[in-house]
Amino acid sequence: MISLVTWNIQYGRGRDDRVDLERQADLLRPFDVIGLQEVERFWRRTGEVDQVARLAELLPDHYHVYGPATDILKQHEPGPKGAVRRQFGNAVFSRFPILTANPVTLPRRAAMGIPTSARIALDTILELPSGRHLRFCSTHLDHAQADLRLEQADALLRLYREAALSGGISHGAAGSDHPWWGEEIQAPPVPPDMVLVGDFNLTPAEPTYARLVGACDPHFGRVAHLDGFADAWTLTGHAEEEGMTWWDDPEVAPRRLDYVLVTAGLAPLVRSCRILPGDLSDHQPVAVELELG
Repeated sequence: MISLVTWNIQYGRGRDDRVDLERQADLLRPFDVIGLQEVERFWRRTGEVDQVARLAELLPDHYHVYGPATDILKQHEPGPKGAVRRQFGNAVFSRFPILTANPVTLPRRAAMGIPTSARIALDTILELPSGRHLRFCSTHLDHAQADLRLEQADALLRLYREAALSGGISHGAAGSDHPWWGEEIQAPPVPPDMVLVGDFNLTPAEPTYARLVGACDPHFGRVAHLDGFADAWTLTGHAEEEGMTWWDDPEVAPRRLDYVLVTAGLAPLVRSCRILPGDLSDHQPVAVELELG
């Protein structure tokens, strides 16, 4: 059994407005695989801290990779040696080796008068103790534009469905004797199934949810498509409209915006799905157990 969690950590800021990665790491530490959103490096609002490095210190038993969706030069002193980059994006932490990491840019479009940013999917392949490979992807969809979220969902579906056609992060001729590679260790093939986690900024009532997990038939309920995803929350007996992972705005009703989605081959292996309580971010973590080893 392995434990997964997804969490938009809001760059470490709790509902008390205190930025404290240590208390967030205390919650995350027991989990085997962790998908995070809104992790930043070298922002004034968080004390110019490299949050990726700090979380790595706080989670010493986990491997980690980071994918910035925003990457801007932030220069403290003249010259290249004094330059740092202000970044904001997604991270994956794992007790298991992270064999590959592929940050994939999602569709983007400016929203008039609303601050938005670029979004990515950080697509990784993990090596489990059994030798089995697990594809695990942490993403964060646009918060301002429902039509753009639909485009981003289509991109995520293509990322999953077209893996066999597009190949992994390296493909084609391989082998240490090939001058282009020059290494004995080759990237693994892309597994046929995927765990997709993140802050999707949408409720199950939105068309984008149906695009990802299948249409809702008035007689048969939600009819999943075999080449898409299933929602771990409903797989474990919860109603779609139940649950709350975000309630930051007092003028907006609490809603479920954060998900763990799995493809057909993994759906029978989901054993539990919980929304964890607390006030350490504007989002709640979603935790899942998968019967994998």
